[in-house]
Amino acid sequence: KTALRGSGLGLPKWVLTSLAVGAALPPYWAIRNPSEVVKTRLQVGAEGYYENMSTADAFQLALSSGNSTFDGVSELYQGFSENILYGFP
Repeated sequence: KTALRGSGLGLPKWVLTSLAVGAALPPYWAIRNPSEVVKTRLQVGAEGYYENMSTADAFQLALSSGNSTFDGVSELYQGFSENILYGFP
């Protein structure tokens, strides 16, 4: 936001804020989304997840689903694009 403000574009404050938030959301959700997926699966008791399961075990279960490591990682990013769209101002 500071870099945009100092660029001399003369944009209104709400535009600067929107651009700053838009730039910050993808990296934020890249880190946050996997924990949200695991938390939600634990809360609803999704197949394979059980009450009092540790977070580490839940992450391991999510990563082990599918035929490859890529499939497991993609499981952790279910809903990523929806989260980006939801959070964009």
